[in-house]
Amino acid sequence: MRAPFLPLLLACGLLTVPSLHAFPNQVARILLGRPITTEHLENQLGGLNAFLDPIIEASDAISVSQFEVREPSVKLSVLIVEPRHYGIAVEDKFDTKTQTYSININIKGEGELPESIRKRLEEAKANGQQNLKVPVEQFSIEQSAELLGGQARAGGKIPSTTQPRTLFLLNGYGIPKKMGLPLALLLAERGIRTVMPDLRGQGESGGSGVTWGKEEPGDLSDLLTALQAKGVVEQGPVAVMGISYGAAMASLWSARDERVRATILVAPYQRADTKIVTAYDKFLGGIKLPFRLSDKMLTEGTKVAAKRLKVSWEEISPAEAVKSLRTPVLFMASTGDEIMSQDEVAEMHRNAPEGSKLHVFEKLPHLLLGINFTEMESLVMDWLDKGPGK
Repeated sequence: MRAPFLPLLLACGLLTVPSLHAFPNQVARILLGRPITTEHLENQLGGLNAFLDPIIEASDAISVSQFEVREPSVKLSVLIVEPRHYGIAVEDKFDTKTQTYSININIKGEGELPESIRKRLEEAKANGQQNLKVPVEQFSIEQSAELLGGQARAGGKIPSTTQPRTLFLLNGYGIPKKMGLPLALLLAERGIRTVMPDLRGQGESGGSGVTWGKEEPGDLSDLLTALQAKGVVEQGPVAVMGISYGAAMASLWSARDERVRATILVAPYQRADTKIVTAYDKFLGGIKLPFRLSDKMLTEGTKVAAKRLKVSWEEISPAEAVKSLRTPVLFMASTGDEIMSQDEVAEMHRNAPEGSKLHVFEKLPHLLLGINFTEMESLVMDWLDKGPGK
């Protein structure tokens, strides 16, 4: 009888005619490729697009630009939200009893909604795109009839202080940069400019794939230099906040660039190769295969990936990076995180500079840690306003 998965395996390149010895090479190819946008991920995040895209289009203080960085040269796509009084209200809540997360994005006060944007939002609502679903939580977005529009153009700049007033926000593996927009809007009202890049090999940025921290910290340094040279970002200290994979990149960049003076790490992993083996299915965006890769296959695949990168996993280990940071770190973890456990993050906190803090959310799953906007805003602003370690 013909094996039912044989044609699929051959088509995917996961099974070669000579033997099964190609598995580690195929695992490495996946690890070093561009994240796959799966239907699972689209269901989780895609519904927000109908609300985020109009905000970006409506405002002349929110821009998307391309910046060329490093060798090998790539162009990074960067979303920048300037500090303004946008007049946009973001409210969200996670109900632990019903396992339901809801978010409301509305305008504050009066405002005219451009007809073109109103039509898009009405179409999105009619198509049911305002709902987001994940395996154990039901996301819902409630739309106001007066959502956004002219209010996004309102307001002037907010004066800066001696603390970092530019925050680089780095999202998780395969998560598009604009997912941080609601948080950026909240921070903009408090005088913070937010720079949100798609990292190398992800989203709308160039590159054949991710490098797990070999190239990304240099990319970010070049990006900051370019932004400062163009006068988009002021000279002086900046802050970085990363979520999951983005937290790993944030730790590595902060350890290597003295201009980064405030660091916020949300659910970082300690070492990529170890996390890939222990949480492959969940960590890599829900990539599904017709069989379960053994830990041995995954381990061998990570070894091949390291050889291709010409780097050791220890060299790009966030756990090692935090030990060499110059300033305290704000860590965030959750008792409900099924990928990066509270204990793992707590161990990194113990090895971080004196004055570092650990905030633990109750029962939030991993995905929600990146979009828990309302509570996140107060924690971030407290860290930036008071100064790390104070």
